[in-house]
Amino acid sequence: MSLMKKHILDVVQTMELLGLDSAGLSRAVRNEGLLAFRLAGEIKFRHSDVEDWIGKQAKKNSVADETDEELLRLIGVSIESVATRAKNPGSPVEFDKLISGHSMPEFTGNVSTKDLEKSKESKTTESIDSVLNEKKPPKQDIDNDTISSIPIIVDEIESSDDSILLFDSFSIKFAVFDTMFCIAPSIKPDSDAFNILENTTNDLNLKIADFNLLKKQLCQYPGKWVKVADTSNPFSGRAKVIVSNDGMTAYLLISAIDENTHIALADIEEALSAEGVVEGIDMDTARHLVEKKVFGQLAVIAVGKKPTPGEDARIEYKFDVEKTISPKAIESGRVDFKNLDGITNVKTGDILAVKFEAGPGSPGKDVRGRIIEAPSGKDILMLPGDNVIVSEDGLELSASADGNVFVRGGRVNVNNVYVVQGDVDYSCGNIDFSGVVIVRGSIREGFSVSADSSVFINDGVEGASVESRNADITIRLGVQGQNKATLKAAGDISAKYINQATVAAGGDVSTQEAIMLSNVKAGGSIKALGAKGCIIGGNLSACNTIEAVSLGSDSHTKTFLTLEMTDDETAMPVRTSLNRRKNSLESEAKKLSAEIERIKKRIDKRNPEKKLIQSAAELTRKLKCLEKEKQSIYEDINYFNSRFGISGTRFIRAMDMVYPQVIINIEGNKHRIENNQRRSTFCCDIEDDHAVICREI
Repeated sequence: MSLMKKHILDVVQTMELLGLDSAGLSRAVRNEGLLAFRLAGEIKFRHSDVEDWIGKQAKKNSVADETDEELLRLIGVSIESVATRAKNPGSPVEFDKLISGHSMPEFTGNVSTKDLEKSKESKTTESIDSVLNEKKPPKQDIDNDTISSIPIIVDEIESSDDSILLFDSFSIKFAVFDTMFCIAPSIKPDSDAFNILENTTNDLNLKIADFNLLKKQLCQYPGKWVKVADTSNPFSGRAKVIVSNDGMTAYLLISAIDENTHIALADIEEALSAEGVVEGIDMDTARHLVEKKVFGQLAVIAVGKKPTPGEDARIEYKFDVEKTISPKAIESGRVDFKNLDGITNVKTGDILAVKFEAGPGSPGKDVRGRIIEAPSGKDILMLPGDNVIVSEDGLELSASADGNVFVRGGRVNVNNVYVVQGDVDYSCGNIDFSGVVIVRGSIREGFSVSADSSVFINDGVEGASVESRNADITIRLGVQGQNKATLKAAGDISAKYINQATVAAGGDVSTQEAIMLSNVKAGGSIKALGAKGCIIGGNLSACNTIEAVSLGSDSHTKTFLTLEMTDDETAMPVRTSLNRRKNSLESEAKKLSAEIERIKKRIDKRNPEKKLIQSAAELTRKLKCLEKEKQSIYEDINYFNSRFGISGTRFIRAMDMVYPQVIINIEGNKHRIENNQRRSTFCCDIEDDHAVICREI
């Protein structure tokens, strides 16, 4: 008996012993607790396991315990009768072919040894299975295809420390007739892990009847083993390697006859060599499988190197292409709804975009060492739009004009004219532009418009700020400033009227109607020469002329009019600056002349000292330079004076009426109007120390 217990029964022996066909044997393994294992890809049964199972079945079916000896003898008879048979069948069909015509000893559960011998000689074919189950109602047969498509929950993955996660996502192990799957608890239903799992089953040629059903079960029971019945094991032998269809993955499964079976690294290396696997081998995993004796679990033993596509060409924009009109945050944490920051200003020559060309790819290798070519990166077009030019190498875009840069239709454009279709208010915020600004409406109180070039306003300006840094401001209607408006331009400023505003122009300031209660400073002239042109109140200063139909008002509003040129360097009136410079040069020249005369007197004509002669010569050169500078100053003074007087070009003039309380200041000489005066021109009398004189037009 001890020798018999060492025997391992194969499939056919077990079926003959138990009187089961292939379907019955499968059912016994799956549902009735009969233990089985794989050896070299074939299904095997231990004698002790079969013995225990028969005992349990006998007890379950109320078979007398004293029949156990007869069962053991029956096992021995079955072993002898099939000892010379071929290797195990590979499918239920082959099982049926193998056992067809083979007589089975009959076992009834209550017969004697003699009866069993008699039964053996008569070669009756009643199966043990039918005898064991005669007291139970017959079971309804289950279609194998139906069984194989229904996963069954078996165990939790946490219960096994040696479970191997493939691709950090799932585990696969092989049972006798079945394949077990487990998904890691962290994997979500929409994870790509399920695509990888399906690809793996295809690589192994596992026939999963309904993968979606398997996925559903895995998601429902994460971290637990899910069994798919009747799936053939593609691995055989002690160590078997299978390479994926794309050649990028090598799978390994090691098997053992029993718990004493020894698998060495050499067995795995031999299996790898047999499949030609040379690239990306993970020997750490191989050592783990060998040391821990992890049998029946699928492992990834090698991974190829994927080709890396070349980097695509890209364009780096030097401005915010996604810029939108949005309120600007300020330090206090509040939001400034007037500064919406909707314009990106650029200057001529500014780099707008840089192209980085596509790069070559890096080739890969599959697990068999075959080279996998990598594609180069994709190119991209960099297209110039309006006022944009391309560099000679085609890799840079730059602005050919000042303006607002933006991308439209894939092209980079610079618009040197910015148009506000309505009012400048909360809908668009403050404007600061490097080109020309056109406002179709008005500029509302509290808002500002600044531009490097001209500003055109179709309607009017309220208590707002308007600036043209390099050109003119033109306002079709008027400025109702409320003592809040400021206008500043490097060139001219023109409007229909100006009321209660601060105005500064590098050129002329002109209106068709009134300039009232405003502070105006012009580098050129101030003119209000329309039919209703008048200057009433305020403080107005110009370099050239101040002209209006009327100056002041019949209510005697104080109106200050100043005609004075200012030196940019000294900030003093030009007349004062010229006179001071002239006086300084004359004084210095006088001192030099005196010093030269003194030196000349010291020189001994008979024995002149060389040092004194050189000193006199140096002072003489300085004096000549001073004389030239004096002459230049005299010319500037003469030109300055020539612009005054009756025939001069610098004056203050009223085409109609000048009212009392108009205070005139021409180059520091003041004159107050005490009575109404008609058609008057005020200028300086050069002959009378620039006193203000008046003559009628």
